[in-house]
Amino acid sequence: MSTYAEQRPVVLIGGGGHAKVILDIAGLTGRTVAGILSANSDNVLPIADLGSDDRLREPAFVAAHDFLIAVGNPQTRRRIATTLAEHGARLTTMIHPATTVATDVVIGGGTALAAGAIVNPGTVIGQHCILNTAASVDHDCEIADGVLIGPGARLCGGVECREGVLIGAGAVVTEGHVVGTGAVVGAGATVVSDIPPGVTVVGTPAQAI
Repeated sequence: MSTYAEQRPVVLIGGGGHAKVILDIAGLTGRTVAGILSANSDNVLPIADLGSDDRLREPAFVAAHDFLIAVGNPQTRRRIATTLAEHGARLTTMIHPATTVATDVVIGGGTALAAGAIVNPGTVIGQHCILNTAASVDHDCEIADGVLIGPGARLCGGVECREGVLIGAGAVVTEGHVVGTGAVVGAGATVVSDIPPGVTVVGTPAQAI
């Protein structure tokens, strides 16, 4: 992770509700936000609109900024993440001061941890993930790129969330289970077995729909 001396102004991609959360974290942690890129004119923030993500094709623009995707939809984040990588954009992380993160946790670039999030020892978190308000990730979890863990969701120890997983608000994944690539765990669900790739599950115990 870069030091503050090395950090450049941040460009947020997306200007909706999640971007509000990221902007607040930036203010609390002393990061300068240059503005947003938004393909859908969805800017609800009191900061500059820098145009669409077509600007990622401008080498000088990319070199002058750090970037963070402030969009909740996993598919949209995946598309933007690919574009960022193609153009050599440098990613930043945003971690709210009111989080609890164990000292050995590894957090990939472009990931954001909202207020009240807890991440316990031995956990590895990939790039472009979102741990939303009061989400809890216990020991030795593996969180792949592009995973979104909703407000108040709980991952018990040794859980593996593969790429692009969405864990809904208040959901629980019990110890040692695997949530397959692109799977969705509905809000309030309780996962007590492995979830295959691309499957949506709801309920307690969680079942496919």
